[in-house]
Amino acid sequence: MNATYFPGANTGLGFVNRFDGIVPPWAKPHYTYVLKGGPGVGKSTLMRKVAARAAAKGYTVEEFRCASDPDSFDAVRVAELRVVLLDGTAPHSIDPVIPGACDEVIDLGHFLRHEEFMREATTLRARFAANKAHYARAYACLAAARALTVQATDAAAEALDMPAVRKALAPLFAGEGVGESRRLFAASATPRGVVDYTDTLNFTGVRRYGGAAGDAILREAARMAKGRAVTLLGGFVMPEVPRCIRLHAAAVTLCGDDQPTEAATAFLKAPLPDFVAYAKAESDSLVARAVGELSVCLAVHDEIEAIYRPFVNYDRVNAESDALLARLGL
Repeated sequence: MNATYFPGANTGLGFVNRFDGIVPPWAKPHYTYVLKGGPGVGKSTLMRKVAARAAAKGYTVEEFRCASDPDSFDAVRVAELRVVLLDGTAPHSIDPVIPGACDEVIDLGHFLRHEEFMREATTLRARFAANKAHYARAYACLAAARALTVQATDAAAEALDMPAVRKALAPLFAGEGVGESRRLFAASATPRGVVDYTDTLNFTGVRRYGGAAGDAILREAARMAKGRAVTLLGGFVMPEVPRCIRLHAAAVTLCGDDQPTEAATAFLKAPLPDFVAYAKAESDSLVARAVGELSVCLAVHDEIEAIYRPFVNYDRVNAESDALLARLGL
């Protein structure tokens, strides 16, 4: 079964890039194909083919979806082949580090009829400018949601018995190996609403800490996880606080939840202030508005792709894709 993540998310701190988490820090090195080219040239289609064919062969496949369009791929990892394909274009521009030895570029933009396409420059500038404006509005809404959520989390922390929280969590971390954490997202605000792939990750031993109290507990757990080889999946409103922490040695996953849970409220030593409920309601409203702006961004992006497509030589793109699939044995 495939696992699905976001390698970057639309968050209260803007677009947060976690592409360095695609390969777990504790895994053997992977060879990376960095895909280049404009919208609509076939980058996501190639990654989708790799994912489908690798899964059909029984390989372990991790899909990494685009927070700006969850139907599109930002990357795919095939664990057994120790190979990664990723989109190396903005807003997560990536270039090879040791070309030919560890990674290489596959530029599908070579198959664009550039002389004809250049006539569309004025139209494209206007479309890209519109996209940028709507992203700015979406991120302003998410930033406001984050500000409220941070204050609600601080208020909840003051109402919690934090020494008791640390005492309860400490045994879970005792057996975790020392090392670098893997950081990704399982959820993001997207043009299609808040999309959450947590259910694809087959977590075991899930303990849910819900509401603002849960956020405060997970924030404390993240401090305890520092320097440990665990998986941290950031929340998209408050990305500095994990939404899930996967403890591999303990086979336990600590997860947040939108609604309060007994596992979290059991640590309260005082009632939560009214501000917490207010912050939650306002934050939800702001996230909904951000989603609306992101949906406009996707519509504009679709217009941009429609401008690109007539100028792409897809026969050559498909030949390049087929050559790579053959090289990978897929």
